[in-house]
Amino acid sequence: MHILLIQYQMLGDVLTSTIIAQQLKITYPDAQIDYLIIAHADALVAHHPAIDNLIKVTKSDFEKMSFIISLSRKLKQKKYDLLIDAYGKNNSAVLSHLSRAKQRIGYKKWFSRLAYTDAVKNNPDTSIYKTGIALGSRMLLTTPITNDVQWHLKPKIYLTPDEKTEGKQWLLQSGIDLKKPLTMVSVLGSSANKTLPFTSMAKVLDNFVTQTGSQLLFNYIPSQKKEALAIYNA
Repeated sequence: MHILLIQYQMLGDVLTSTIIAQQLKITYPDAQIDYLIIAHADALVAHHPAIDNLIKVTKSDFEKMSFIISLSRKLKQKKYDLLIDAYGKNNSAVLSHLSRAKQRIGYKKWFSRLAYTDAVKNNPDTSIYKTGIALGSRMLLTTPITNDVQWHLKPKIYLTPDEKTEGKQWLLQSGIDLKKPLTMVSVLGSSANKTLPFTSMAKVLDNFVTQTGSQLLFNYIPSQKKEALAIYNA
């Protein structure tokens, strides 16, 4: 069985949607799973045991309809048995339709009838899953193919032994005490409306450290360094 999973971006979403691939491998152990992602997210999923092949695209390309049409021709040749569109935007919907995969699953939207054979209402039942809306929503996309959804699945980054060694060395060189708790924090959202006021975020972090005694690693993209430093200094 040949399966295509689409989660074009963002970085967190690319990682989060790997739980769909995990479920697919549970349901179809011998399936080959291709994962279409934005190119700079490959390190997050490069060694994932449930993913057999990465199809990497750039933002500038994926936003062009000419590229979508060209890519769809290549995907059509692979004759996918199943496609799951976790991204659920116009371009991925068009790509899903043009791929001619036998079964195409996506979220229920205005374009669903054209794009997918199975449209799922994005309304996860909080009494069933315990891992949060983002994860529950993705697992809903597997309900058309199985009655045994593993709602407990969580995303995980798989590192090579060399990466683990290098990471440990970097932490030690940066003054991190590995005998004490360590927490990575995404201090800024992907946009201003997804970000707490800096002074409020600083108070949250201060309280967290007081309660847990944890050391903190700030996680942010390079263009957010100035804002991250403002929170750090607060």
